[in-house]
Amino acid sequence: MNTNEITATTEFPGLTFRQRRFADLYLTGVPADQAYTRAGFKDQSPASGASRLLSRNAELNAYIAAERKRMADQCRLAKWQVVDFLCRVITTPVHGLPDNSDLIQEHVIISSAKGDVLRVRVKMISKIDAIKQLNILLGWSIPDKPGETTEAEAFSEFFRKLRNGEDVRTPL
Repeated sequence: MNTNEITATTEFPGLTFRQRRFADLYLTGVPADQAYTRAGFKDQSPASGASRLLSRNAELNAYIAAERKRMADQCRLAKWQVVDFLCRVITTPVHGLPDNSDLIQEHVIISSAKGDVLRVRVKMISKIDAIKQLNILLGWSIPDKPGETTEAEAFSEFFRKLRNGEDVRTPL
């Protein structure tokens, strides 16, 4: 038993082993219904059983909140660092990146039998994916009014047009 398990047991004594197992699985990203079944609960409908457990068990919710806080406290990345990285992905051109750049996902050198470099292929993280993540992170993907185009959608459309060689100038 590690220190976190001892703390969880002493801080939340009302939780059963199954409830704690459910919460731990749920916290790792396992969907609630699957976590419910994998924790050992038997129910005709795992989705409703998981929903009941999450909505009616205050101690379980307190345990989940405490674990989320503990995990966030242990996270070594600050939000501004993620925003900075995504902005660098969006604004940095692919050509001219140094081989050791953190923006490069894949670096392949294709050479001839003599060892001459024929081609270098560099793959960066997708700029479109970076834009989408940045939009979500900064809350730009939520429209101010129903039916209104979000800044994220406008930004994504701008980059789509730019990538396809379409005219991106706004009329005067």
